[in-house]
Amino acid sequence: MEQDHNYKPEDFPEPDLLRSLVDLYFANSNLYIPLLNRIIFQQDLDAGLHLRDTGFGSTVLLVCAVGSRYSMDKRVLLNSLKADSWQAAGWLWFRRVQNVRKVLDLKPPTLYDLQIPV
Repeated sequence: MEQDHNYKPEDFPEPDLLRSLVDLYFANSNLYIPLLNRIIFQQDLDAGLHLRDTGFGSTVLLVCAVGSRYSMDKRVLLNSLKADSWQAAGWLWFRRVQNVRKVLDLKPPTLYDLQIPV
């Protein structure tokens, strides 16, 4: 029996924060190191691919983690009540990727799988 390891909506930031973090990633990081095509990424995100494809879901979470480095929203912190831990901004989403990637997956890798650090 194959186990389902797809992400759930609660694994991602709230929709308004998700939009903000994606915008921050593309404005501050992808601008200088263009790894992702914004139009294709946004179309896949809007279509909910991050909930059906583990590789793309992991990519979205990593985009959120990187975008968090440029955000002043306290929801990007591990403990949103602790305003003094900005060095850990985005760590929550990075950790989720690491936990899912530990699961043995015998499917051939997709393009999104190859973009995820091991």
